[in-house]
Amino acid sequence: VELHTAALTACRTPDGGQEAVEQVQFIHSSLLQSGVQPDSQYLNAYVMALCQCGELDTAFQALQLACVGDKVVAQVVCSGLLLACLIRRRFEMERQVYDL
Repeated sequence: VELHTAALTACRTPDGGQEAVEQVQFIHSSLLQSGVQPDSQYLNAYVMALCQCGELDTAFQALQLACVGDKVVAQVVCSGLLLACLIRRRFEMERQVYDL
């Protein structure tokens, strides 16, 4: 999990474009295919990387799954998704994130 978390962190570049999205999805798929369960630190990095890439719907879904499970979601991750929603004018999603 630590290797995948570090790789996700490296993907967090502003305006990484479609290449960054593909890298994040590849890393996530790789983790799931390996049979390793993502921990809280990984999920936080995953949501932040998705926000950085502009993949807000996927980030919100991941955040919802983390909140339903026993994972601890860092406040900065929720704040990051809230900010991404605000910047991209996704006000309905912003409210949903706030209500989590």
